[in-house]
Amino acid sequence: PLRKALGMPYMARGRDMPAGEPASEEESRALITKTRPHLMLLVGYGGFVVIIWLMMFKPF
Repeated sequence: PLRKALGMPYMARGRDMPAGEPASEEESRALITKTRPHLMLLVGYGGFVVIIWLMMFKPF
């Protein structure tokens, strides 16, 4: 929904959709704050740390 709100091309159900009219700045800011970027960053780094730990210590 964020790409659609920003007026960028996006995919829906595996099909490319054209760019539309961008939403207002207030709506865009609300969507950006709703995505929780810090949680995504934590999950990404957490997965990376687990992979590195498995590579270094080979517990299996």
